[in-house]
Amino acid sequence: MLHKVIDSRTRKRSTALVTNIDFEGWGKYLGDPPIAMALLDRVVDGAIIHKFQGKSHRASRAQPAKPSGTASTVKRRPT
Repeated sequence: MLHKVIDSRTRKRSTALVTNIDFEGWGKYLGDPPIAMALLDRVVDGAIIHKFQGKSHRASRAQPAKPSGTASTVKRRPT
């Protein structure tokens, strides 16, 4: 499905694609390396690529996980 969307927009409209998957990982991610290569070929043709490195902004705002063995208390209403 993503391949069809990208293909239909190639050289017609602007498309922004943001991902945390490197180019090498797309074949495994999509489960079909030839389709992944065709998709990337269309995406990067004439593209401006910005590669960011470092910690995720969202991950830094996430709440830390509770230590294992700690259960949260759930209060139930009487039935």
